[in-house]
Amino acid sequence: SFDYHMYGSVIGTLDVLINGVDIVWTLSGQQQDSETTPWEPVLLSLSDYVGQIITVTFRATSAGTFQGDLAIDNVIFEELPE
Repeated sequence: SFDYHMYGSVIGTLDVLINGVDIVWTLSGQQQDSETTPWEPVLLSLSDYVGQIITVTFRATSAGTFQGDLAIDNVIFEELPE
């Protein structure tokens, strides 16, 4: 799980990749209405990768200018009960 905040007139794309190639989550454009709008939580299942050693990459792609703020926080990896 993680939280994101994407605010500004020019926001690019936030992707979550597994092993650098499998995009398991993506979101583009402004998502919050202001700097003070609460962060949004995301809960991802990585059950397709059980038993594997993986890398998780958060990739932020710029939309071309400085007028956008994209941030992540509170990244947690935990095993859910069966």
